[in-house]
Amino acid sequence: MRRVAGLILAVTFALLTCAVASAQVHRATYPDEAKDRAEGAVERLSKTDAGKILLKSIEAHGGIEKWFAGKAIRFHYAYRPVEGPAKVGTQTVDLLGSRAYVDMEEPECRVGYLGERVWTTMAPKDFPARFWALTPYYFTAVPFVFGDPGVKLAMFDEPDEASGLGATYKVKVTYEAGTGDAPDDYYVAYIDKKTNLLTGLKYVVSYKPFMKGEMKHTPEKLVVYSDFEPAGPLTIARTHTTYATNEDGSRGELRTNSKVSDFQYGVEFDESKLQMPEKAMYDEALGPVEE
Repeated sequence: MRRVAGLILAVTFALLTCAVASAQVHRATYPDEAKDRAEGAVERLSKTDAGKILLKSIEAHGGIEKWFAGKAIRFHYAYRPVEGPAKVGTQTVDLLGSRAYVDMEEPECRVGYLGERVWTTMAPKDFPARFWALTPYYFTAVPFVFGDPGVKLAMFDEPDEASGLGATYKVKVTYEAGTGDAPDDYYVAYIDKKTNLLTGLKYVVSYKPFMKGEMKHTPEKLVVYSDFEPAGPLTIARTHTTYATNEDGSRGELRTNSKVSDFQYGVEFDESKLQMPEKAMYDEALGPVEE
């Protein structure tokens, strides 16, 4: 009898585990979701001068309505630093649900990003899956992602000569407490005054697992965007060139060359690829994963 009871408990636990996993993999949608997300972004951005400038940049890149209407995108990202190993792979991202699956080539592994949970087929000590799962997406998806909830915007004062990007509007981007995995990140978006394209992005990283001692964030770096090309109804920069910044805020030494290729708009988001493989593990860099 005890063996039968034990078997029932085991089966019940397995069914509950499968139900939890399925709930995380599947996301309920509704017909007007993309429209509602776009309207919410426009409403938020229209409240400040900085937001209005950013909204013009979003329009120059294709418009927030078209962005969310795509529902999912896929692209190949090759990140090649001057020093250190490359990170190269293909990302497929659910634009409405903060989910992604990543097929990495360098290093060779798979990653599933389900929002609260991130699994990886490579030991997290060897590859920061949680951090990297959406990093290429974020740098590729500007300025659209700066219309998301939790984003705070303000005009930023800096001489045009500092970035070397010519005449630009400068918008500082910060985050409300509790937004994302690194709410202490900040950015400065450089928006060309003639084209309204986002041509540069100064940033820091505050992801806690990377911080040592009393360090709050990494030194500032500057991404320069170039090779703008159409991708469906959008305009996307294909080349991201990253520089260090000097003490006076000016552009410093070259740090990284990154390339975006095979950008696909409006692809199918295959939820089955979010299913955690048998030998995969959760990335618990920010703490244990709760059941």
